[in-house]
Amino acid sequence: MRANAHLTRITCSGIVDADHYRDDDKKYLGDLGIETLPVAEIESVALLPDVSQAIAEAEGFRGEELEQRLKALSDSIFQSVESDEKIEEVAVRYAKRRIDRTLKKLDLSAARTTDQIEQEYKQRTGELDVQALAGQFKDEIEQALGRRDLPRLLALYDNKGLMALAASKLKSCRQRDFESWLTRTLRNKTTPGVVDAIVRHLPKIKPF
Repeated sequence: MRANAHLTRITCSGIVDADHYRDDDKKYLGDLGIETLPVAEIESVALLPDVSQAIAEAEGFRGEELEQRLKALSDSIFQSVESDEKIEEVAVRYAKRRIDRTLKKLDLSAARTTDQIEQEYKQRTGELDVQALAGQFKDEIEQALGRRDLPRLLALYDNKGLMALAASKLKSCRQRDFESWLTRTLRNKTTPGVVDAIVRHLPKIKPF
């Protein structure tokens, strides 16, 4: 709609998952009115330390019991990826996204012959060193694990199954019930502490 602004008064802005976007990708999206979350998947906002704490406090946990709940959650998240096999799975998803984005950005409109198409294709895809990219990504995952840096891990690690851990450790319920509760909380603002903690991590949208 922005490309055809003369046809409508409506414009679009929004928020997307971090999804392993690089800084240049984020800037490109930002210029289009699209901001990125600080976590790989929006569900993981509930797993950020201060949000998890707000949820646990809303359940009545305090003091040592609160700390135990939060530690149990963070430990289970770290354990879910603490193996070469799991790290490789995440790295594969990362590499596929990078390849997919490179191909989507491939502009062959200037090519006039099949030779030019082949040359441009080989040049652009040849710039993508999959092994180097995957190796760097694995290093970042391992550094987050080594430092027990949960926010950083959640920025890199995409796994919707982590919500089941939050449900179990924070509310002692099933994932479906936890997600329903969270939806009601955000819609009705019945638990202001949880809503405020989540909102702090949401990027500010600039209307166009």
